[in-house]
Amino acid sequence: MSLKVETIGDLIDGDYGLTACCEVGGCYNSADLDLEALARRLGRDHSAMHDALTPLLRCSKCGSRKIGIRISANASQKFGTQQGWLMPPKISDISAKQPLDRAIDRNRNAADHGNPEGE
Repeated sequence: MSLKVETIGDLIDGDYGLTACCEVGGCYNSADLDLEALARRLGRDHSAMHDALTPLLRCSKCGSRKIGIRISANASQKFGTQQGWLMPPKISDISAKQPLDRAIDRNRNAADHGNPEGE
């Protein structure tokens, strides 16, 4: 039995998720991508491969286009998605500070005060 995950539709149908990760040293931003929104915008038949998706993404924290993606199974069992990635040209509807950015800032502040777990 072979596993075929080539398109955004394949990811949705297989209950997979994609996480985008900024590859700029020191940024550490990552977020789950909204596959339903990607399918509406790009089409379910759009390739889900790295080279087809990452040119469309940029980091909401540092603005870099140096992006990696990770696939994960059982995406519907997650407790929601982080909004941290932008797809041009719809930049106008993005808030200045994303939820993931606040979590990263909170963890960095906790680490600076001797609590590496951010509690």
